[in-house]
Amino acid sequence: MHRITTSPLPYLAALLAAITALLYQDKADAAIIVSYAEAPGQYNSTLSHTQVFDFNTLPTGDLTDVTWHTVGTYDHLTVRPADIYGGAGDPSGTQYALQGAGGVNTTTLHLDQATGYFGLWWSAGDNQNVLAFYSGETLVARFTTQTLLDAILPHTEYRGNPQTGSNSGGNYGEPYAFVNFYAQAGTTWDNIVFTNATGSGFESDNHTLRDHTWGAYQGEAGRVPGRHVALVDGEQITLLPADSNTGTGASQIPEPTALLLGTLALPLLGLRRRQSRH
Repeated sequence: MHRITTSPLPYLAALLAAITALLYQDKADAAIIVSYAEAPGQYNSTLSHTQVFDFNTLPTGDLTDVTWHTVGTYDHLTVRPADIYGGAGDPSGTQYALQGAGGVNTTTLHLDQATGYFGLWWSAGDNQNVLAFYSGETLVARFTTQTLLDAILPHTEYRGNPQTGSNSGGNYGEPYAFVNFYAQAGTTWDNIVFTNATGSGFESDNHTLRDHTWGAYQGEAGRVPGRHVALVDGEQITLLPADSNTGTGASQIPEPTALLLGTLALPLLGLRRRQSRH
């Protein structure tokens, strides 16, 4: 019997082509890491190189075309005075933004340029609050706060208004925390949409932006700050493992490319074994 041997080169070429295509596909994928502040009662981001909009110089009520100097414009916005549900800062809070609960249902922040980080103080949180990030008209990520609610509520130190004044401890059934949205490699957005179309309210304050995501500046290394909650890619929300909320070092989110490379390597190993048998 004559044994026919085949060269592995065609298989290698096909594998390399597939790997290359998947590498480019990963770069095109848009994903955002969601985390919230390690410290309860933390009203602001700990990042440097940020710009903050706190709504304190605006009139209260329903507003249109609100300019955030050098950053962008809110198309429609409701501003409320501090109360038990919203308004960051001690002792008794300041003005805050609202969607739903008698205010506008949807607010779009149109940014002057693409950015890779957004944070906000999220108060009186409920599961009807929705944040969506767009690049032009393309959805980057849509995050519904039920996931965030499930992650925060077991930590009782985040329940109730953290202010030191008359609102202290009020509305204990709902969480209050500073929430971060970090773009992953190559991801940016230029429109952020805040929505609450039900009877509840989406209360937020201290909207915070910077051009670049975590790791862009000196001293930023390892995992992104805060308690990790989810990885959001378009409509898909992937919960992060509980142990990614503790310790230091690189984020424990698996790299899709690395996983795919490992998977594609298996046929190659099998091919090598078949070629070595006599």
